[in-house]
Amino acid sequence: MIRVYEVPREADTTQLENTNPSESSGVVASQQGLPSGLPKGMPGGMAATPSSGPRRFLIAVVPNLESVIFVKGSGKPELLVGLTESLGVLAKSIRFDGPSEIPTWTVPEGWKEAASSDGIAMAKFTATPIGAESALIDFTLSQLPKPLDSSEWPAYFEQNVNRWRGQLGLPPSPLADSMEMITELPRDGMELPAYLVDIRSAEKEAEPAIQNLKVPLTMAPPDASTPKTESKLKYAMPEGWNDDGARGMRAASFSFEGNQNSDSESAKGEVTVIFAGGDRLANVVRWQGQLAPNLSPEEQKTVAENAITQAMEVKAAGGQVGQLYTLRSSQEPTGSTMLAAIIPMDNGVSSVFVKLTSPTWLADEHQSRLVQFIESLSW
Repeated sequence: MIRVYEVPREADTTQLENTNPSESSGVVASQQGLPSGLPKGMPGGMAATPSSGPRRFLIAVVPNLESVIFVKGSGKPELLVGLTESLGVLAKSIRFDGPSEIPTWTVPEGWKEAASSDGIAMAKFTATPIGAESALIDFTLSQLPKPLDSSEWPAYFEQNVNRWRGQLGLPPSPLADSMEMITELPRDGMELPAYLVDIRSAEKEAEPAIQNLKVPLTMAPPDASTPKTESKLKYAMPEGWNDDGARGMRAASFSFEGNQNSDSESAKGEVTVIFAGGDRLANVVRWQGQLAPNLSPEEQKTVAENAITQAMEVKAAGGQVGQLYTLRSSQEPTGSTMLAAIIPMDNGVSSVFVKLTSPTWLADEHQSRLVQFIESLSW
């Protein structure tokens, strides 16, 4: 059976990977670089909440030009025996609808697909363990943006592996030391391979994988020139903004610049619009972590909570009400600021994310224009 996930062309959907109280939400890649190790900006307790007793994660990682599909299952180690191969079949079946990044897949034999209604996962599956027909293992499929710069891929991959290790109570590890947990899966007709990640909370002889290969330290460039297309959103573009069109998972993008004084060099800023999902606090904490990675997770969470408390209400042209958060790297005018709005969609699942990023003094100049843009925005 072929499963097609359909959304409007302008509403490419990004989902935070597999969230529940004991397993942290995913980390969306920063387009400005990703540090190695555990992701910055996760709320305290989210990155490492090991469950009691031995646990095992089986995760498929399927990258495309601008997004990554994650398929994740967890349970007692013995219950996941035999599911590696069928997860690999699912991973290798995933295809994308050109630059729209809309995925399709084939459900493996013996697996069942169920609709997802939690606003996080794009799809959910149940699989029956071999020799334990009375038990079921749940897998969730979700989609995140991928770093556009291929050189950032190893750090992004390492971040996620260490996040999963933390959830199982394991210490972070360099990617090079985690190779025995990772299987590379070439995909017929696809430039980029898929990967299977098998992590266990207790030392145990690993179930043989399909074929263990090293994760390449570089990936084929993701065609940084992903074709620019005309956005199908409706809006009034503020004065001084340049319309850079839709690109990949960006439903719209804009750029602007300005001079702080007559003697200074021109500074640049950008505005992006994407359709995404996930917990509000987790997203705001993640954004704060991108701006100020040197803060501790607790400090980042505190700053994010303050930003939520002080958020400005904004209303899109269709009447949807959201909040605009102000996040800063520091209190210096030359620091970086992100003005990020989350506007829930009428479907109750996804939200529209509108983000402006620039030096603080320039962001302050364009805040009223950003609000003006949001008030004109419809989809």
